[in-house]
Amino acid sequence: MNRCKVLLFIFSVFLCLEPAIAFSEDLSIESCHEKFMSIRAKSNLSLIEKKNLWDKNKSQCSSNGTYQLYLIDFYVFMSEFDKAKSMIESILEKEKEYDKSITKIALSYSIALDIENPELRKHVKQKIIKVIKEYHDLYQGYSLMGFLSMKEKNFEDAKDWYLKAIKETDVPEKLARVYSGLSSALFYLKKPEKEVLESFEKAWSLDPGQTLLNGIACRGAVFTLLSQNKIEDAKYIVNMQEKHIESVENDSDLIESKKAIAQYERKLKEVAGE
Repeated sequence: MNRCKVLLFIFSVFLCLEPAIAFSEDLSIESCHEKFMSIRAKSNLSLIEKKNLWDKNKSQCSSNGTYQLYLIDFYVFMSEFDKAKSMIESILEKEKEYDKSITKIALSYSIALDIENPELRKHVKQKIIKVIKEYHDLYQGYSLMGFLSMKEKNFEDAKDWYLKAIKETDVPEKLARVYSGLSSALFYLKKPEKEVLESFEKAWSLDPGQTLLNGIACRGAVFTLLSQNKIEDAKYIVNMQEKHIESVENDSDLIESKKAIAQYERKLKEVAGE
């Protein structure tokens, strides 16, 4: 009798756990991607908070590589490049276990993280061109080439690559990244202020959080707004950066923007005779 009670108890416990077990089953790449995109879209959360939310999907998205892949994305934007590179290496080591698109995106990330070394530039460009030709999402390759061109101060090339990338996606988050990059290139090319602000405002309307991550674009917008005597708009961008950037004290673009605003305010006081 006691034995039957024990067996019934174990069976009832199993029934209680069954939903939880089913819930922890592996998700498809598409489902994991949707979860990631929904987290990235939460503009009211910091990067750390978004990463912590994404960590909760580790058990369901690790087997197909998407958990690791999108963790790289967080590490990159948090400037934790050593962790990003380590994660990239772990994905590429398991290339045969994951979907080809996962490993190609990981390769693209590795390319982007290697560009600080001038000796690798030629090799890096060849690898990116290969990704552009082979990977079905041309946005990935075009946007990386734009990023690389900005690093090399080839702003005209950067502009052209970003314009190509815009045609290859309709995802708001991705478009925001590209339009903010385009705004940066236009700013350095000293294009008309209207063009600089139009690209920046387009990026902002699509995804403010992504736009704030591009310090050069924000600085370009602040400088352009100050030249148009729109100091309150310039201050608003800086205030939003301070709320969303993890290490504001080390952000050189933000520091330059704040200096420009302070200088503008001093001039206003001088004109007022204060």
